[in-house]
Amino acid sequence: MNDTPQSPVLIISAGKIARGYVGHLAALSGAPLIFVDVNPNVIRLLNERGQYTVHILGNPAKSTVVKNFSALHTSNPAVADAVAHARLAFISVGGPNLPAVAALLAPGLRARRAAGGALLNIVCCENWRRPAEIVRAQLAERLGPEDRAYLASKVGIAEATVLRSCIEPTEAQKAEDPLAVQAQDYWELQIDAAALVEPLPPIAGLQPIEKFHAALERKLFTYNAGNAVIGYLGAVRGHHYLHQAANDPLIVAEAQGVYAESGAAVCARHGYTPAEQTAFAQQSLRKYQDATIVDPVERQVRDPLRKLSRYDRLIGPAMLALEYGIRPWHLALAIAAAVQYTNPRDPAAVKLHALLAEQGLDVVLAQVCEIDPQGELARLVKQRMGDVAAFARPPAGAA
Repeated sequence: MNDTPQSPVLIISAGKIARGYVGHLAALSGAPLIFVDVNPNVIRLLNERGQYTVHILGNPAKSTVVKNFSALHTSNPAVADAVAHARLAFISVGGPNLPAVAALLAPGLRARRAAGGALLNIVCCENWRRPAEIVRAQLAERLGPEDRAYLASKVGIAEATVLRSCIEPTEAQKAEDPLAVQAQDYWELQIDAAALVEPLPPIAGLQPIEKFHAALERKLFTYNAGNAVIGYLGAVRGHHYLHQAANDPLIVAEAQGVYAESGAAVCARHGYTPAEQTAFAQQSLRKYQDATIVDPVERQVRDPLRKLSRYDRLIGPAMLALEYGIRPWHLALAIAAAVQYTNPRDPAAVKLHALLAEQGLDVVLAQVCEIDPQGELARLVKQRMGDVAAFARPPAGAA
């Protein structure tokens, strides 16, 4: 196995997180990259141009031109060789696509095992519930006995917390470079240390941490919960951009309420101090208030069916709060706003709207949120459904 410092870092995806976060961090440390993506146009552009720019929001001096990469379409047989010789692999494809990624990886893992069975770490950079478990289970289904044994003992599949925002370039940036990405001035990627089978290569910003699932739940129930309440109430208020919503005093008050409820539950479950959790929550709010991150509300609230699922950013912390005797009043308002979110351009929102209109709130709570429609959280959500309309008066100057 040619596993040297010059062995490539493999990135399954060439999307914004892949190019503007993990690809950027790896490139800054001098690692050669191989992107693998299903979009033939993106693959063509990467190979033809041979570079792209990561624009750092609010700090252009840190912007970087990324080079030293190649790109493969998912149908290219060379993907298997790339997996067989990779030094490290990242996945950033979106939760529903994880089974397809396992099918893509399996031939390469067979080849890697046959060539000597070098250790390999695969890092899942997904806002999804237990993506590493999904990938491992899907791989095991596609491998024979010897390869399954190799998978179990020599392939680490770890999760990471995705905390850097990566958004579309401006029109001017896109005209100059169609592969450009705008990225937040944030430089760390926390990774589940317990899931790794060997030390990570020296890529600046990669941070293996112990008790990762506590950190991941804390992130989901703080950053993502805050994002959800700001986003869904921002949509109700008529804000176009997330930073506008996050600076709206009415929404800020609700976000602080959500941070207090979810934070108290996180502290009770995982042992963080109130001061630590408050600082973490306010860091989250400052991120969303940052006007240099020009991110549409519509993008943030996309796919409410997933965001209202039992263990995601709203129902998850609300149920945890109830477990510790905390009344999730503000979370219930955020849930009510998400339940009523409508957007004809979002298939998930269309489906949710139809389900609510045709079968009623109890069915949404049972089927989408997976909670008892007569339970305590459901009662709170029902109380707050009418309160959402009070936020519908657009603030002065809303775009």
